Amino acid sequence: MRRNLLYLIILLLLVLLFFYKVFAGNVLLPADLTLRLQPWRSYSHSLFPYFRKVYNPLLDVILYFYPWRVLLERSLREGFIPLWSSYNFCGQPFLANMASACLYPFNWLLLLLRAHILMTINIILHFLLTSIFAYLFFLHLGVRRISALLGAVIWTFSGPMVTWA
Repeated sequence: MRRNLLYLIILLLLVLLFFYKVFAGNVLLPADLTLRLQPWRSYSHSLFPYFRKVYNPLLDVILYFYPWRVLLERSLREGFIPLWSSYNFCGQPFLANMASACLYPFNWLLLLLRAHILMTINIILHFLLTSIFAYLFFLHLGVRRISALLGAVIWTFSGPMVTWA
């Protein structure tokens, strides 16, 4: 058991090392992508001359999920969960929409944290949980501890995990 704890601590340190920029005050949101969209695009070159290239073409996080987390944060702080979001065109279901993740347990922390901070913590927490459960899965398959650690590291920092986190 102590040896498993050592390997789990190694996984924790690797995940925290992977996200070292977060501890310098950064958040894991591609907010700079908004500078490529109107109306901000007109001002992006004069205000941010260093911004020339989009490094993350995945717009869903900043255009889709983040606004919904902000709406959920504001609603939870006011004491309700809206059934309907009237901010998209003529509106759309909010609570009934699976992508809004209103009932996801970690999102209830929006009562305590701001949306951009919680989204960053969620990403780090998901990386940590996937590394721990991958390690336990490989142990369940009967491989040695060091092989389970290596398998968990490979899975946790694989292309699909890093790209879609």
